[in-house]
Amino acid sequence: MARSRPLARWGFAALLCSAPLALMPSEASAAASLVAGQQVIGSNAATISLSVSLAANPTAGNVLIMIGANWNGALLAPNATPTPGVTGGGVTSWSRATVSATNSNIEIWYGVVDTTPSKTVTATQCNTPCASGGMRMSVSEWTGLIGTQSQLLDQTSSGSGPSSPASAPPITTTNANDLLVFGAAMGSGTFGTPSLGGTPGPWSAMTGITTPAVQSSWYQNVSSTYTNLTITSTLTSGTAWDAAIAAFKACSVTDASYVVARGQNGQVTVYWSSPNWVTVLRKTSANGVFTTETPTAPGTATTQYSGAAGSLTESVANGTWYYKVFTKCGATYSAGIAITPVPATTSLWSYSTAAATLAPPGIDDNNVVIWGGNDNKVHGADANTGVMKFPVFTQPTGALQARPPIIPAAYSQTGVNVAYATSQDGNVYAINTATGAQLWKKSLTAANKLQGGAAVWLQSIQSLPICGATTDAVFVGTRDTATTTGNIIYALNAGTSQATTTAAGGTCVAGTVNPGDVLWTFTGNATFKLDAIVSTPYVDYTTYAGNKYALWVTSNAASGLLQPSLWKLNVQNGTLFSGNTTSCTTPATSCWLLGHTDASPSPSGDGSWMYVGTNCIGSSCATQAATFNAVEISSGSVKTHNPGTGGFNGTGNIRGPYPLTSAPFGTQGTIAYVNSKSTAQSTASTSCVVDMASASPSGGLTAGNTNIVIVAVPQRIQHDVGLRRGSILRSRGRRQQAEF
Repeated sequence: MARSRPLARWGFAALLCSAPLALMPSEASAAASLVAGQQVIGSNAATISLSVSLAANPTAGNVLIMIGANWNGALLAPNATPTPGVTGGGVTSWSRATVSATNSNIEIWYGVVDTTPSKTVTATQCNTPCASGGMRMSVSEWTGLIGTQSQLLDQTSSGSGPSSPASAPPITTTNANDLLVFGAAMGSGTFGTPSLGGTPGPWSAMTGITTPAVQSSWYQNVSSTYTNLTITSTLTSGTAWDAAIAAFKACSVTDASYVVARGQNGQVTVYWSSPNWVTVLRKTSANGVFTTETPTAPGTATTQYSGAAGSLTESVANGTWYYKVFTKCGATYSAGIAITPVPATTSLWSYSTAAATLAPPGIDDNNVVIWGGNDNKVHGADANTGVMKFPVFTQPTGALQARPPIIPAAYSQTGVNVAYATSQDGNVYAINTATGAQLWKKSLTAANKLQGGAAVWLQSIQSLPICGATTDAVFVGTRDTATTTGNIIYALNAGTSQATTTAAGGTCVAGTVNPGDVLWTFTGNATFKLDAIVSTPYVDYTTYAGNKYALWVTSNAASGLLQPSLWKLNVQNGTLFSGNTTSCTTPATSCWLLGHTDASPSPSGDGSWMYVGTNCIGSSCATQAATFNAVEISSGSVKTHNPGTGGFNGTGNIRGPYPLTSAPFGTQGTIAYVNSKSTAQSTASTSCVVDMASASPSGGLTAGNTNIVIVAVPQRIQHDVGLRRGSILRSRGRRQQAEF
């Protein structure tokens, strides 16, 4: 299917939100620093392994850097068995940044202290039996660097030469706050203070080594990125050198880019993303929400985790739990982000985010639930387990309040499962739902001027040139409430390849259109312009006279009925079906004056009618009545029903409806009706039961079949309706159940 499937149909999970505490991360950069007293050197004239011991155990989350080498050749690889090249210090697995093994040799290794700290670090050149050689090493402890080893190293290079100056190939750094480490070695002689891009200092020298070879090393913090950065050291004496550069990323006091949590029966998983060292605190429901608790003053909270992983899973009793995730840079913790998972037996799983989710999710072809929320993020979770399927998509800076259409790879020109998400930051995002990677982003308008969802034309369903190019297209409309005449409907290139377009009428762009760029726009006709659009357009694959296909869009209508609020456009070029003529009176062919409309247009099952529900404006709908409109597509005539505001009808806007049948496409299966039964009640009750044992024409349910439950209740209490083990809770009305 090329549509996203609403999660509500499945009734197996819950999406939860907690108070948006510390949503906006506070940030302060911290320079890396050498921990006082935590540098040690060692050497041996002939050995295959050398150990040194720091003055004290290093601190968890800090970084150890080793500069050294063996005269005979490179140290063992980081993954060598049974002994890696560098071990110890409380580092689970050391990484080699760079090596030059031409003359006297030099290597730079590093590791985050992530297990039981120890003072001793050992370097090994080879496993026995092998020839001994002169060996030296310098080990130092650093604070203020990021705590995730896989993200710690920015850039590195190494080189060798026969004469002064000592240098290494240039590097181009990507991080504005780096710790630069430069080391050089030779048989004998003296290295001068290095220069950075031709400018000396400010370098700080580390303790040097003079035997069995000369080794000098320096460091400095930089506060900007560099292109083709060259570091050189003039030899005051000596020849034949090796040199190495490593740029390590300094951390900043910034909250995690996201914190979410999954709850299951007896289990909680908290997910986060940060390059920094992380501490997770937990409070029970009896102790209440987080207030002033921190890792250094936890109060009634307990520390559940400290480390550089991206998740924490633990068994807990069902109920409400409070977690807070803090990141650490140096000795400073971030403000922290709180999350409230609620494991229970009444749902298969639940998923907590830091802000409300206002739009229903969809499910992609890999059974991944996809949704966006007021936390400015797009989430993906396994539909059966709630396990995070891809890292939370954090690129948007505005809320996402519309369900993203989710297109299977088999139907999309992108070749991957893709979701098209609209954000109130004014951007449309194309996201690979298998990986969470961004395919493209298109900025259409300013912040808070894009709210409605996207619709997609798929060439795999119906091949159709759009502005002369056979490309998938995404359609969205703007919500600029500062104007009633300046809103725009956009058609964008939905694929990941360039499209070559022609001036095929309307406002078609002629030329090369990059992924996400504009194919055509619509702003209204000579008489009527577009008010704000908060709905999702509807793509109509029905063929009309002249072999035209339609895009239906609803909008607001200025002050009441002064402008059209239902528009019918030609998908191929963005013109009205009437050719942009000025008449929008009923019966119309391309635009209808129905009144302010927030709801999306919805077709009848056979495609002959378009349904539109309008807004209720003013007290008791005095300014504009909320009406249900059925537009006959063949004639353009409108049949209107005003439900009034009496009884249970309420005074809200009319939403929906949604079609009960649709034209199928793709692989077809066989659906067979088995049985059904219905019941009705007219008195208030907390439950409503349908006993399928007495269903007609045959009683009972068969394992593996699908139950379809239809419920009708008064609108005012519809938010209290829920499914539990085949029952309806807190409802009053009618219920029908059928098995297929």
